[in-house]
Amino acid sequence: MDRKDAASPQGMADLTSLLEQTRQVQEDLVNAQQDLAGATVDGHAGNGLVRALVSGTGELQDLEMSDQVFSLGDPAELAALVLAAVRDAQTKVTRLQQEMLSPLSRLLDGMDGAS
Repeated sequence: MDRKDAASPQGMADLTSLLEQTRQVQEDLVNAQQDLAGATVDGHAGNGLVRALVSGTGELQDLEMSDQVFSLGDPAELAALVLAAVRDAQTKVTRLQQEMLSPLSRLLDGMDGAS
């Protein structure tokens, strides 16, 4: 759109619409980020022997281990269970982030195609 087109009534309406869409995307993004920050996801390993709790932003918040896990007697096995639980939780967080942010991505793609 050149200057002459932007100054036309239709050009101004298009610009106003684009600005409104941009404002809405920004607002939706802030809301999604707040929702993610408040979300928690848990991951499990060893049939529930180890549980990792991770925030929607990916921060490990808690790690719980059943008393039974200490009877394994093998530190490497315990470490493997902890890693598996954390990775399970991180995988779930990534899915949650994609679910919450993909509508915004599609909206942005639509805005790009509108120009």
